Amino acid sequence: GEIFEDLSNLIQLREFRLNDNHFEGTFPNFLGSFQQLEVVNVNNNLLTGDLALPLAVGDLEYLKEFAFQNNELKGVVPEFICDLLLDVLTADCWGTSSPIDC
Repeated sequence: GEIFEDLSNLIQLREFRLNDNHFEGTFPNFLGSFQQLEVVNVNNNLLTGDLALPLAVGDLEYLKEFAFQNNELKGVVPEFICDLLLDVLTADCWGTSSPIDC
């Protein structure tokens, strides 16, 4: 199935862990609404399309882990993600045929 936008109503969410499922569709564009968010982990799903993160994700001052490897995402990890003081950033950005250009 897809990641439902209804989850965006959980504005006090601290951990968005949906890894190791069979979620399909695009990367959730509502992550910037979780002002208390510390962890995003959507590794090992079937997400497709461009990694189009809203600028609001760059304002998530508590975010420490951002992991989205082993999906079918394309695009560039935005510079504002690199500016966050993350403890963990995992993406499909290693190897010669990488779909994400870190």
